Amino acid sequence: MPTGTFARLFGVHTPTEIIQVRQALAQDPEWRTTLSELAISFGNSMPDGLLFYVLELYQTPSTNNDVASAITGQGAWRAYDATNGLASGFVFSMIEDRDGRLWFTSFGGGVSCFDGQTFCTYTRDDGLAHNEVFSIYQDRTGIFWFATELGLSRFDGETFQSFTTQEGLAHDEVSSIWEDQEGKLWFGTEGGVSCFDGQTFRNLTTEDGLAHNSVSDILQDENGHFGFATEGGVSRYTGQYFTTFTTREGLGANWCRQIFCDQEGSLWFATDGGGASCYDGDAMTTLTTKDGLVHDTVLSICQDRNGLIW
Repeated sequence: MPTGTFARLFGVHTPTEIIQVRQALAQDPEWRTTLSELAISFGNSMPDGLLFYVLELYQTPSTNNDVASAITGQGAWRAYDATNGLASGFVFSMIEDRDGRLWFTSFGGGVSCFDGQTFCTYTRDDGLAHNEVFSIYQDRTGIFWFATELGLSRFDGETFQSFTTQEGLAHDEVSSIWEDQEGKLWFGTEGGVSCFDGQTFRNLTTEDGLAHNSVSDILQDENGHFGFATEGGVSRYTGQYFTTFTTREGLGANWCRQIFCDQEGSLWFATDGGGASCYDGDAMTTLTTKDGLVHDTVLSICQDRNGLIW
């Protein structure tokens, strides 16, 4: 393995060559040893003890040289990992709270809060439901909610309270959180959608009309209607009935990872393998690699202040 592999790109001339590179790395004992050592250094590892890594295609502009600039601009990057106090080098999501602190959820390390100087980490030892945390949300009252592998945790800044199926949650694996216009909290789980009014849970599943019980994202539009991104399509919920969008209705792929509402009220859907789909209330339009999208698996979508969709 060449020195400095983590600081450079593997050069391939055809997309199929990346398959050969991936297979060669998986069988390379030196590569596996390095991943194991890095996992220890970063304080993060997969079940096999190795550092999680992703090998994907990156296309550079055509030049006469072997080196092409990937990023231009001014400024400096500073990296944070377990050696600086971060819970884990594998971060799922982050938010900024109302006091300006940054919160990071991690794979296996719990939750870290950064005040600009130091990290404070919370784990199961402190009352967190599970150390694998997918998302975090601060509600309008300032309470933090953590979606974890084994339940939902509520944190008031001092103590944790956890909720599982025993308390009425649809499923213990929670992936997304949304606060509606009335202050109720909605949770996307592997067993459907749970709505919490502060006292009890109300659950919605495929038996009620939900497209699929694995729910990855939730959104409420300005009309009060909900959108649920699932592995079996997108479900629109009025509070009384469901309408489902799948590939039959023009959705790029049935597995939808995220829902985003743009400035004009159109809904965008990030799909797994089907590109990005947009629904304007009348028709569905899908953008894929054929239209110039870099990859058909889209993880998230946002819109900048200039109205551009990313």
